[in-house]
Amino acid sequence: MNKLSTVAKIRTAFAKRNLLATTIGMVKGGSIPAGTFVLYHLEMHNDPWQAKGLIVLGGLIYSAKTVYGWCRQVFRKDDGTADVLKALGWCAGIEGFMTVSSTFALNCAALGLLILINAVATGVSLAMEDEAMKAASQPDLAPALSVPAAVTPISLPAVAAAVPEVAPAKKVAKPRKARAPRVAKRPAKEEFLN
Repeated sequence: MNKLSTVAKIRTAFAKRNLLATTIGMVKGGSIPAGTFVLYHLEMHNDPWQAKGLIVLGGLIYSAKTVYGWCRQVFRKDDGTADVLKALGWCAGIEGFMTVSSTFALNCAALGLLILINAVATGVSLAMEDEAMKAASQPDLAPALSVPAAVTPISLPAVAAAVPEVAPAKKVAKPRKARAPRVAKRPAKEEFLN
């Protein structure tokens, strides 16, 4: 949908004006990896041969599609084309670490990465959709803002002469607050005994 680089997507997602879109993206995009994690590890007890395994597979496919798209942008060959095998391997690895690893810390780290990637991707899509809708709903103001032909340009020396010079502000010394006199600490009774 969008042709931003990975770094530009992250900047867009965490720009102040897009935090709402990124928060909604975290709920929409990050809930699927989180739900997959909970369903597989806590409800299915790492046994994929249950009916719920199809839901886990659907969650992995949903997340893998987004992660694979990001990996194709990140991993490049020397000629600038996408390194498909590296992208596929990283995607399968991170999804596998989240799902089938028996090390809980690795599961959680992979889950965090997957939530972040899916949240940013969904947040950027929402932010770009919002910007497109704003642009489409605003009337075209270009004809109203065009300069009439009868206006004559003002020369820069005339503008410079009309603007007075401002002297730099003087530094004003602020009075210092009076400090309370320091009082020596008395040693505790135990220190006298030793």
